[in-house]
Amino acid sequence: MERDSPVSLQELVGAAERLRRRKAEGPGARFDWLAAVEDARDRLAVHPFPVAPVPAFTLMQNGKGRMVASPVASERLIEEALAPILLRAFEGCWRESVHGYRSGRSTFTAAKAASESLAAGRRHVALLDVCDFYGSINREVLHSRLSERLSQRVVETVYALMSAPLLSDGQHIDLPRGLVLGRPLSPFLANLYMTPVDDAMMACAATYLRYADDVFLAAASVDQRNDAEQHFVTSLAGLGLSLQVVKTKRFEYDGAPFVYLGHAIDHKRVFERVKPVRLARITDQHTRNAAPPCEASDTPLPQPNKRSRTLYLTEPGVFLSIRGGLVVVRKGKDTLREIPLHRIDRVLLLGGSSMTSGFVSACISADIPVLFFVARGKTFGSLVAGGMLNPLRLRAQYDLIGRSDRRMALARAIVLAKIDAMIRRLINVDEAAAIRQRLNDLRRRLDVAVSPASFRGFEGSATRDYYEGFAMRIKESAFRFTQRTRRPPKDRINSLLSFSYSLLFGEMQTALLREGLDPYPGLLHDLRPKHPALASDLVEPYRVLIADSFVLSLVNTRQIGEADFEHHSRGAVYMTAVGRRTFLEAYEAYMSRPPSRGKSWATPRRLLETAARAMLDVVLGEQADLHLPLQVEEDPQSFESTHT
Repeated sequence: MERDSPVSLQELVGAAERLRRRKAEGPGARFDWLAAVEDARDRLAVHPFPVAPVPAFTLMQNGKGRMVASPVASERLIEEALAPILLRAFEGCWRESVHGYRSGRSTFTAAKAASESLAAGRRHVALLDVCDFYGSINREVLHSRLSERLSQRVVETVYALMSAPLLSDGQHIDLPRGLVLGRPLSPFLANLYMTPVDDAMMACAATYLRYADDVFLAAASVDQRNDAEQHFVTSLAGLGLSLQVVKTKRFEYDGAPFVYLGHAIDHKRVFERVKPVRLARITDQHTRNAAPPCEASDTPLPQPNKRSRTLYLTEPGVFLSIRGGLVVVRKGKDTLREIPLHRIDRVLLLGGSSMTSGFVSACISADIPVLFFVARGKTFGSLVAGGMLNPLRLRAQYDLIGRSDRRMALARAIVLAKIDAMIRRLINVDEAAAIRQRLNDLRRRLDVAVSPASFRGFEGSATRDYYEGFAMRIKESAFRFTQRTRRPPKDRINSLLSFSYSLLFGEMQTALLREGLDPYPGLLHDLRPKHPALASDLVEPYRVLIADSFVLSLVNTRQIGEADFEHHSRGAVYMTAVGRRTFLEAYEAYMSRPPSRGKSWATPRRLLETAARAMLDVVLGEQADLHLPLQVEEDPQSFESTHT
């Protein structure tokens, strides 16, 4: 039975992952985050939310004391999990003028906007500060604003957290109003409280910028600046806030740099802040290298192209070992190849190969996955560095798949993505217009499915229709295709499809393991022994998008021909050893090469990795829905493969 909670287990685990990453080198690296997740989940299931005193201390600044909270791990975890919920609910309500505590915004972006305002001729400046900003916030007003977009349980939990008493030096301190610094939600809530002021300031002729309670005004004249300042003061009063007069600065910019939010700015640039220790290091490096220093820039330096190399072992009796950083490939007493380990990104074994424990250890240490295939290309398993070692992610994954409503939604997303991929692949086939129409009809009827079995039925119907159109795209008469056959494949096209699907399946299984997910419990396919159902689920759209496209390219460009196949018992058709080698060389080139047309620079292999990451985003509560990409926009990369 689903527990009544304002926060899902997936969102709690996602929050734990974020906190764990921030504390990766500190005491939090050994903290039991799984126990903290369960503790937070138990507290959130109680209604009303149980309030506990929050440890706090007094921080002295400029001779004045300020109370700062230091929440315990489970409470910090709850606030961290609530933060994305609040951000999604109020997305789009922030004005461009707001730079504090927003993704992609910082003191630098605020300073840059201020510099641009000066360059536009607005040189009458006022720097303002709100008096006791956090301590003066009316929590009842915040409660009302939160209630406009959030569920009652979420609002009640947030209100309970920000109203909790403080515990300092053994004394309980109840604050009748305001927010406490040190609580993860306080900056967001303070920003939300100020939105009426931000809205009101849009009517002013002056530039208005805000970072928390620090405000920048710039106008073309003194009168415009004074009018804007008065408008700001009036708007503050409507929220029970006032200006801190002693910190107010008004001046006319004369071209000399001044400091805003810790950055020195003028009308041309924002000067980089360099701490004395770093400045000494830069100076020392300059002296040693005798090279001119680089100017600070917002543009990231180009990264070197990543090269992806796969070592394929197709010949039986091959033995792998490691010696002096080299992978040694031997057969009997003969050494076939010696390849530097750092030039290999993955190893794929298709024959009866063996290896030393040293080779296995080297692959694990270098994060090189090893994929095993048996018989005629059937996937056997993967050896992945660090795979299946993330209990937080597994806890969230099992809970997610155990919830029928969530499993249904995710299964629907998979079938929807596969049908979209089918339509995409048949879009330029004029003879397939009727098939595309049937696929679109199936797509519209997905909402009537009531179980994973129902979705599998829709997927099966769509696949049968799609293969009719797929056959129309084959140009070579020797590769005529009538229906899908497997175990065994009964013709050349089915042999190519089966082998391609197995390779894709193995890569998806490896990608899931590298993300710390279990590839076995499925969404669309049911769990059964020795079958990684989740890998089968997620690879479905890419059978069409990648494998089918590759097979068509291989056949229609005559990279492989009739002589590359042989007939076996029971009508089975398999590739010869030479044909399999040709296939693998073409497959690696295809998987590692970005498409030459369109906006996408993602390689097919990158699409599989992105799909696994999309599943992880759902498991961690980062995304509510599963978005399997049919293309990914990113920079081009160069690739290379090694074959034995």
